[in-house]
Amino acid sequence: MNRIEKAIQLKNKNYNCAQAVFAAYADLFDIPEKAALQIPAGFGAGIGHTENICGAISGAIMLIGLKNYKDFGTLEAKEKIYQLSAEFVEAFEEIHESDNCEVLLDLKEQKNIDCGDYIKTACELFEKLYL
Repeated sequence: MNRIEKAIQLKNKNYNCAQAVFAAYADLFDIPEKAALQIPAGFGAGIGHTENICGAISGAIMLIGLKNYKDFGTLEAKEKIYQLSAEFVEAFEEIHESDNCEVLLDLKEQKNIDCGDYIKTACELFEKLYL
C-alpha cells in the first residue's frame, strides 16, 4: 500500500483529514503512529469543526515544517516555511478552487467528489513538491 492509499484508509477508519495526511508520512520523520494521530487531531473539519482551512492542507503543512524547518529560531527558516506553505496552498487552490473546508464541502456535492479527493491531492502535492 502506498502512502496515498494509507491516508485514504485512515480517513475511512474515521480519522480526520489532517490525521490521515499527517500519519501517512509521519514515519519518514520518526514520529510514532500514536503521536501522528494525536498531533493533528484538532485540525479536522476545518480546525475543530469551524470549517476554516481544510484539514488535508493542515496535515500537509505540518509535514512541510517537519521536512524543511532546519535552522531553528532564525527569521530565514521561518520565512522559508511560510513560502513553502503558501506555495502548497496555492497549488491546492488551483486544483480545488479553495482552501476553505466549508467551500470544499459545498464543492464536493457539486462535483460529486468526497474528502478523499482532497486528501489525495494534498498527498500528491506533498510528494511532488517536497519529497
